[in-house]
Amino acid sequence: MSFSQNLPSRRARPWEVRDRFNALQIVAEMRAGRLRMRQTYDGEPDPRYNQPAGTRSQGIEFLLPVSNVLIARIHRYRQPGYRNTKYDPKWLLDRERGEILLTIRDRDHHCPYCRLRGSFADWDPGLDP
Repeated sequence: MSFSQNLPSRRARPWEVRDRFNALQIVAEMRAGRLRMRQTYDGEPDPRYNQPAGTRSQGIEFLLPVSNVLIARIHRYRQPGYRNTKYDPKWLLDRERGEILLTIRDRDHHCPYCRLRGSFADWDPGLDP
């Protein structure tokens, strides 16, 4: 049984999961070699999302390198000719708070404090590797 199986999980709005993803510095941890990436799928995006031709819909997992404990699961669109795509976390192991966050589908993407900071798109985990 892994560490994460012993933690409670809860559904959270996308902005909350993104906020925690950023606060836990998942991308920086991966770049520093403390996490590794594993691509779980790579396919054609749903046409309803109007992505440019050649765009790929991808699932990525971030894991601890030795124990393979899942830390985060994200989705991204990879557009041709672009390296910098934003990660959209769907599942997050928050070891600091002792919980697992699961993203819910939410039509109201604006969070209460994002309006104070500017746009809901202010979250930016940075460039992908």
